[in-house]
Amino acid sequence: TLRYMLKQAAAKKWQVRVYDIDTKDSYVINKRTKEKLTYGSLIEDIKNMKLPNDIALKKESEYTLIGKPMKRHPIEVEEKLTGKGIFGIDVRLPNMKYASLIFPKVYGAKIKSFDASQAEKLDGIVKIKQLPNNKIAVIANHWWQAKNARDLVKVQWDNGEFEKVSTANLIK
Repeated sequence: TLRYMLKQAAAKKWQVRVYDIDTKDSYVINKRTKEKLTYGSLIEDIKNMKLPNDIALKKESEYTLIGKPMKRHPIEVEEKLTGKGIFGIDVRLPNMKYASLIFPKVYGAKIKSFDASQAEKLDGIVKIKQLPNNKIAVIANHWWQAKNARDLVKVQWDNGEFEKVSTANLIK
C-alpha cells in the first residue's frame, strides 16, 4: 500500500500515470525520464492521502530480498554454526561497566522526575543518570547489578498526547 501511495505521489508531482512509475532501492523512478525521488522526499505528499483499498501485491518473481539467499562471508557462517563467533555481548574488557536502560512505556513520554535512592544502595552501582533522550541509565560493575537496580528506580512520566493511544485505537 505504501509503495503504491509513493508511486501515486510521484506520478502527481511529475504529471504522469502511475503506470509510468517504478520503485527500486528506496527510490521512486520515472520510467520515461529516469528521474528519481527518495521515499522520504514524498512523505509530506502521502501524509493525508486516503489509503487505497485494492492493491495488487508484487508477484513472487518480482521479490528482490524476500526468500532470496543472502551472501555471507564463509568465515562468518562457520563461526556462527560452530558457536565460535564472538559478538559484542561476548566482549569483556578490564574494568568494564554495564548499563541497563529505563525506557518510557508510552511513545514520546518525558521524564518528570525519578527516585533512584533505593537502587543506589545496592552493591556495585556506579551511577544512575538521566540521558538526554528521556531514558535513564543504571550503570554498574556487573549486568545483573544494573538490571536489579533498574527495577528499583521509580520514574514519574509525563505521557503527553500519546497517553490514551491503545492497540485498539491504532487498529481503528
